[in-house]
Amino acid sequence: MAVKQNDYIVIIGGDSYNKCFEPWGTITNIKPADVEKDKELLYYADLVVFTGGSDVSPDLYGEKKHATTSCNVQRDMAEAKAYDICKELDVPMAGICRGSQFLTVMNGGKLVQHVTNHAIGGLHQIKYVSTEVKGPLVRFVDVTSTHHQMMYPWSMPMKEFHIKATQYLETAGYVVDLVTTQDVTVDFYKNLPKMNYKYVVVRTHGAENTNNVVLFTGEKYSEEQYIQEQLFGQVTKAAPLLETSFLVNEDNSSSEWVIVNASFRYLTTPVDRVNNIANEYFAISPKLISGAMNGKFNDTVFILGGCNTLSNPSLADALIKKGASAVIGWDNTVGSRDNDFATLQYLDDVFSNEIEMKDAVELISSYYLVPGYMPYPATFTLYSGPNI
Repeated sequence: MAVKQNDYIVIIGGDSYNKCFEPWGTITNIKPADVEKDKELLYYADLVVFTGGSDVSPDLYGEKKHATTSCNVQRDMAEAKAYDICKELDVPMAGICRGSQFLTVMNGGKLVQHVTNHAIGGLHQIKYVSTEVKGPLVRFVDVTSTHHQMMYPWSMPMKEFHIKATQYLETAGYVVDLVTTQDVTVDFYKNLPKMNYKYVVVRTHGAENTNNVVLFTGEKYSEEQYIQEQLFGQVTKAAPLLETSFLVNEDNSSSEWVIVNASFRYLTTPVDRVNNIANEYFAISPKLISGAMNGKFNDTVFILGGCNTLSNPSLADALIKKGASAVIGWDNTVGSRDNDFATLQYLDDVFSNEIEMKDAVELISSYYLVPGYMPYPATFTLYSGPNI
């Protein structure tokens, strides 16, 4: 999404954020309560902005209401109407504060309903770039910081990723099967070689566990399942990185404000890290690949899109010995957006631009995604076996 000068921008909410958008075009503000009455204005918008306010109702993402959650159901319903109109007309949307949380929910994500010490209960500054000829290039606006919730986008549908990846592979002549999370089980991995795939693109979590890389399934962990595989070390339990809880002492006596400059400060608080047992999953280890997979791969290329999938060669080496020709993955923790971008860019370069596999992988980390500028610095890596 790119906002151009002279665009028509509709902001749902008050005029607190107008200054941020004034350089880009004409602005109209619609009160959430007036969305139905003024919905025709949305038809002509180049951008619709959803702004701050009360918590988004958990009813919209299928969760029970937390004791700290305070929502405005009428506003949720009005803005949901505006969202549906924009979606139908393909009007770009942006969210600020509550607005970004609202858009996360409307796109299938969820919210963490309470994060201790996140809301400071006062003002802080946001900066924006001004295109005005006179005055400073960077301007500041005072906004409140009252949100105690956090976006949790991992349950959002990966429709765009699926569509683009499928397009690249089908253009190259492959027949594509889409296997969603609930069907990626331990038994699915056991029978994967028999499916005779040439390319396997895995978008999941990875982890390094006692010097072995493990790959997540979509199957919730239970001590009563896969008992033999657990005893042989072929499967283990694992919790995704962002499903780990951080507990803060209630007295907050150790909390400390760090003042960076006149415009920015942040709060530091010691926490205890606790895995959320309800969200533990089965993960397969290299031992399952070598000892429990049925059949052999036929020069299959694997793209393992998850954290640490190539932090050491254990998993990749097991796949190579099982008949894979190459394994591509990440040497460290990686953000989902960077992973999706790298995977799609690789497929585009190899199948649309006819770039060799090794060169396409190197392009990702040398040109498209330089680790020093990534939120989670990691390198997109190719493994083809110890003798290559």
